[in-house]
Amino acid sequence: MKKEHAEPLPDHIREFNIRARAICERVDRVRVHEAKSSHPLSKELFDSFSDVPEVLVKWGEKALKNDQKRFGEYCIQIACENAHHDKKPGIIFTKSLKIIEKYNLSGITEEAYLRAIKLLPDDIQFPCQLSKYYNKRRESYKAISLLYPLIKSGKGDTMSKNILGSSYIWNEQPQETIDLLYPLIQEHKANNYTYNVFANACALVGNEKLFNEVKNKITSENGRGSRKELFEKKLSETLRKKSRSSWTPPEQDSGPT
Repeated sequence: MKKEHAEPLPDHIREFNIRARAICERVDRVRVHEAKSSHPLSKELFDSFSDVPEVLVKWGEKALKNDQKRFGEYCIQIACENAHHDKKPGIIFTKSLKIIEKYNLSGITEEAYLRAIKLLPDDIQFPCQLSKYYNKRRESYKAISLLYPLIKSGKGDTMSKNILGSSYIWNEQPQETIDLLYPLIQEHKANNYTYNVFANACALVGNEKLFNEVKNKITSENGRGSRKELFEKKLSETLRKKSRSSWTPPEQDSGPT
């Protein structure tokens, strides 16, 4: 029995379809055809790939390059929602989050990270990156709430402890930073980031002894000169404030009793 032939698809849609399917088969040499604004994707074609996050990421990136922000953002969002359909969801999230950061898609940033953390609970990179994002937004309390339970459960590494220590400083808890990072220094597990965060915390609380232990490890630079000079200035300011606040006037002589 002869099959009835449906109306042929327009050339640009047919080409898009073929190339998209090739990507699904992981043929690296084939790229998704550019989605031009004059030839938008049909809902049918989009729906047919809604559970193929690799294709959605490509479409989203292309749309964002062509200044189609709403459609591009939507593609990336759906790709993150359906990342569990891919064999390597971590790669989908990593690519998506790079695009999100590049095009400043702040409306879906937190949601994308939280989906990655939920789907890949043993991957420490996503909680760390989300915590950095929170610190930039001056929401360090969220970073602490996210990282502290992971580190307490034994999943933390040097990187995650450094970020938590930095979050404590942003949250005006420098003593917590010292308590967290000093064991890393004693166990020789610290890196440059550890020493910088630790020295900053020591300067803020006025702990000159611990500051002197690590000050020679501070080597990185910032826009206002060396971090070592910056932290030494903070330390001297803290010590001056402490000395002023600890001063008490002598007791007045009440005279002979």
